[in-house]
Amino acid sequence: MRKTTIALGLLAALLTAPVFAGSITGNLTVQATVVAGCNLNTGATSGGGNGLLNFGNVTSTLAVNNADTTTSGNYGLSVVCSNTTPYTVYANNGANASAGQNNMKLGTALLPYNLYTTSARTTAFPTTAGAALSFTGNGTAQTVPFYGQIPAGVTLPAPGTYIDTVTVTVAY
Repeated sequence: MRKTTIALGLLAALLTAPVFAGSITGNLTVQATVVAGCNLNTGATSGGGNGLLNFGNVTSTLAVNNADTTTSGNYGLSVVCSNTTPYTVYANNGANASAGQNNMKLGTALLPYNLYTTSARTTAFPTTAGAALSFTGNGTAQTVPFYGQIPAGVTLPAPGTYIDTVTVTVAY
């Protein structure tokens, strides 16, 4: 019986193994073209291309009120450009600007603020292509932080939520 089992096993192996007369090989070319380009992303799960700079509750302007897109509850813009692609970033003065001053708005009331490039808040965020911040893409997300400040001494308008929309341009 043991000889029969071995013989049946060998016969089954011979019947299932394909018989080839020969073989040849060929090549498959795999290709992708990476083009220079950029995408604008956010840290938020929705609202692609939009960031949030929220000053929170403002109760006084005896001192400055600061906010930035690197703190909890805010999210900045990130740029993903292909590796070695140079790009620049600048922002306008917002939808409610007056005489070059950024303003948040509720109805007709305005609340002034300024945007800066660093947490020291000494250099205004550039508003023209000629003064734009320069970067070089590395193929991964690069965060562009925004630092905001409501100046000390401004008159607080009526209570409510004041909003502005700033257009950020990434040129590559």
